[in-house]
Amino acid sequence: MSGITIDREALVWGLFAGGGAAGGWLLVAALVRRARRLAPVGGALVAVAFLAGWSLRGELPAGLAAGTGLLAVVGLLRAVIRPAHAFVGVVTGALVLGLLGLPDRSPDWAPWAVAAAVAVIGWSMHARSGVARSEGLDGERRLEAFLFAGSAAGVFVGVPDVEAALVLLAAATVVALLSWPLRVAVLGPACSLPAAAVLVWAAAAGAGNREAAFVGILGVAGLLVADPVGWWLRGALSRRRAGAEGGGDGRRAVVPLVVHAALVAVAGRVASHQTDVVLAAAIAGAVVAVGIAYATLFPMVRRSRRAGVAP
Repeated sequence: MSGITIDREALVWGLFAGGGAAGGWLLVAALVRRARRLAPVGGALVAVAFLAGWSLRGELPAGLAAGTGLLAVVGLLRAVIRPAHAFVGVVTGALVLGLLGLPDRSPDWAPWAVAAAVAVIGWSMHARSGVARSEGLDGERRLEAFLFAGSAAGVFVGVPDVEAALVLLAAATVVALLSWPLRVAVLGPACSLPAAAVLVWAAAAGAGNREAAFVGILGVAGLLVADPVGWWLRGALSRRRAGAEGGGDGRRAVVPLVVHAALVAVAGRVASHQTDVVLAAAIAGAVVAVGIAYATLFPMVRRSRRAGVAP
């Protein structure tokens, strides 16, 4: 396995952009009373910080900005538009990002893989955040920003070209501080789509023409994807047996953080470093399967009051 390199310029721009986004929201929170506790804007702050940091680091692809922006609009309108229209919007934004936003050195199939990954990871993050919000799980809501930063760290240690991943990691880490200890913002359901977009784009841009690296690195989504699937499976199994279980938080924050870190480490340092695409996909798939098994046995909430995971 190759060593980890630090691009100081990328790190500085990521910290600068993340600090600007976080500082801007702290100013809003100081002026607007309703914005002072767990506002669901963290995903948008991460996306904006990454786009700003990357534009300062180098040229910002128009497809990246357009696709991320479209996904942000879909997320914001999700509550007032029909599911079919939201689905079309997500697919369109993901395709714009994949077809127009990737570097030229990417494999021919990469745009379609990126579009699919953005749609799946984005909707999963959207569902996870929506469940945590609707069930009143403030601990899980604060946790998701750190899960996202962990996934960004997995991209950083897993791709050969680390500049974009480092900008994202630095920005996401700073913004995560708004969830804890400051407790003024979380990723949020509506803002999860643009956050997923920049995560997948950083993975694809960093992997370049190394096909196995990109396929394997998708496992870094970890519990961001596994949690809503496990929540749904737990609810389905409970309904089959004897109805729902007691409600409330299903786990302490430190445990899912450790599990997510382990999943990310395998995806970032094992799956993405394979030379065979099939093997990389198998390892990444195993990582996701283990995450789903954990999330089913230890869901973020013990009781399902709704059928399905969509908020």
